[in-house]
Amino acid sequence: MIAVVMAGGKGSRLGYIEKPMIRLAGTPLIDYSMRPLLESGLETIIAVSKNTPRTATYCQRSGYETIMTDGNDYHEDLLYLTSKFGVILTAVADIPFMTQAHVKAILNSNREEDSVVGCTIINDEIEPFGLNIVDGTCDRYLLFDDRYVGININTSEDLDLAEKIYSEVDYRRRVKSRLISSFSQKLD
Repeated sequence: MIAVVMAGGKGSRLGYIEKPMIRLAGTPLIDYSMRPLLESGLETIIAVSKNTPRTATYCQRSGYETIMTDGNDYHEDLLYLTSKFGVILTAVADIPFMTQAHVKAILNSNREEDSVVGCTIINDEIEPFGLNIVDGTCDRYLLFDDRYVGININTSEDLDLAEKIYSEVDYRRRVKSRLISSFSQKLD
């Protein structure tokens, strides 16, 4: 299975800046998304677009493989990528605390040819965090018990929080997960 990092968005919630190039502890966010995918041994491609020219240049200089997408709509880009590659693992470029354990868990989930959406609990609600297997028309949800993976950099407040807790994050931490059938499934 090919992994694709979705890095071609407009960055509208952060004032139309290239989120993959935002630095956390001196390192671009794109590197945080790439590390666990590459550590997992996956062929990994970064989907860039006209919205992310600096990201595309950085990726090429870093030796990351890229593919150009339209960048007008996330779901259109996914459709293009699945038509090109078939079943793919996707990760967004703004989840700095994802680990190899998350990637392995979603790859090993009992998906039965369904898509799998990685989720965690944020403010007592089940929320997707940007790690998915895209396949088929039905979704399953892999719920992670991990407060760190739910930190997506969508606002300056998210970046401030990530900077504040960065030094306490263990990238070798164990994570627990379980497959659930829907977001409304009871949290036991």
